[in-house]
Amino acid sequence: LGDPAEAAHLLTAAQDLCEQVHSPANTAFVLACSADVMTLLDRADTALTLIDRARALVQQADVAVRQAAVMNAAGRVHRALGEPAEALRHHRQARDLSAGIGFRFEEALALDGMAKAHAQSREPTEAADCRHRADALFASMGVPEGSRTLF
Repeated sequence: LGDPAEAAHLLTAAQDLCEQVHSPANTAFVLACSADVMTLLDRADTALTLIDRARALVQQADVAVRQAAVMNAAGRVHRALGEPAEALRHHRQARDLSAGIGFRFEEALALDGMAKAHAQSREPTEAADCRHRADALFASMGVPEGSRTLF
């Protein structure tokens, strides 16, 4: 993402454009990206507000690709808030949506998020299983280790 403050500025402009062209699915995706940036800036409360708006929009749009991305972002926000059970719920939804449409990269991100949420919940067996599955899926796509997750 580079500089999170600059990313936040650019995402605000992108959100304005999406709203002007009445694109709920894309607005939801931009809001989810903005929530990730707010999480990186240690502004989890703002991130939660953004992700709640994104979830509402993406449900209206009914676009599985965007729904999966928003659910994964929601999981990341809830992990940052110290809510691993809620994070798991969102990452599982993202995994199921992604697997259902063959969106392997988002599915791998969901498994990565599940591994982190299980670790946060002190569930090492489940965390290791999800980590192994995420790493195998990333490797099958040729994704380098340093490019596999945001945080």
